[in-house]
Amino acid sequence: MVKKLKTLLVVFDNEIKPHEIPAFRGAIIKKVGLDNFLFHNHREDGSVMYQYPVIQYKQIYGKPAIYCLDEGSMKYIRFLDKGIGLLRLVTGNWI
Repeated sequence: MVKKLKTLLVVFDNEIKPHEIPAFRGAIIKKVGLDNFLFHNHREDGSVMYQYPVIQYKQIYGKPAIYCLDEGSMKYIRFLDKGIGLLRLVTGNWI
């Protein structure tokens, strides 16, 4: 039996350079909190969770994007429902 995979792709309007993706990822993680391990794949003790990341941070055609799979999709939708607000990167501001 083939499992259906839920996916979610969110592409922001702002421009981003490839080297800014870690700052973008960090801004999202800071907003959701470190207790939401699906956003960063680390355990509470700081060790890495070796599993396929279900929330991925990317650049698509020069725009920051978040690609979510399965449980990551639902977790990210709940995050969006709460409202993102302003994301601050070291290199600029993102809405």
